Amino acid sequence: MKLTSRFGLALLAAGLSAASGWAEDRIFSGTTALDKDTYFKYGTITFQDGATIVSNGHRLTLEGTKKIRFNGTPTLVSYATTLTALSANPGATGRSGGPILIKTPILEGTTLTVRNIGTSGKKGDNGAPGPKGAKGTQGTQRDWNPWNGCIGGSDGKPGGAGGDGGDGGAGGNGGGGGLVLLDIRAGVCNGAVSRLSIDATGGGGGAGGDAGAAGPGGDGGEGAPGTAYCNGTSPGPAGPPGRPGRTGPAGGDGNPGPVIDMNNIVWPCLQSHP
Repeated sequence: MKLTSRFGLALLAAGLSAASGWAEDRIFSGTTALDKDTYFKYGTITFQDGATIVSNGHRLTLEGTKKIRFNGTPTLVSYATTLTALSANPGATGRSGGPILIKTPILEGTTLTVRNIGTSGKKGDNGAPGPKGAKGTQGTQRDWNPWNGCIGGSDGKPGGAGGDGGDGGAGGNGGGGGLVLLDIRAGVCNGAVSRLSIDATGGGGGAGGDAGAAGPGGDGGEGAPGTAYCNGTSPGPAGPPGRPGRTGPAGGDGNPGPVIDMNNIVWPCLQSHP
């Protein structure tokens, strides 16, 4: 992920960081799941080992006016699971990550893993199976006369061709990765190790729906029944099967989210993934 600085991003940061009161300290432990846009502003923000914030796609601002400190292996993720689309319906689009702002004069401690990724799209609906072909008509009965014996009559007619299977539905597009906005003055590097590991990739496109099966050929028509003088005729052959449908197209992958450095500082140790 390329780190960039852009004119006017301070306005965006202000939009993500609506004014609110703040207390001296905040310690995160366990799992904190957001249900709305949230602004955490404290003097010192501390993440305990194993602490996780789940943004659920909402805007999140973390502002430590003195510092932000990481202990152990804390995480900040967009969603608790990676395969949740907007809907349970086949072909639904994946969810996008929401914007995240991390703002502080200095980072301390270990590394925060940020996974502001989009979720995958849903698999497309499966194609409908083709209908069975129509049954052939019954054969005609034989006649008899004293000069020629049994004459005429016909076998049952062939069954009709089976119907074509339906095409599978398109897979849903993956959700986009979320914006990660960094306003940090110092402490991103802990020697050669970064205190931020950022992944803002988009979700994968959903697979196309399975092709509908070809419809079977219709049953052959029945032969005509025999009489007191003549045997019956033979049944007709079954009809040919239809054609199978086509597999649906896969959805497109979601776009990656930008990772933006507000202070135009190049940090060689910053770990981010395209």
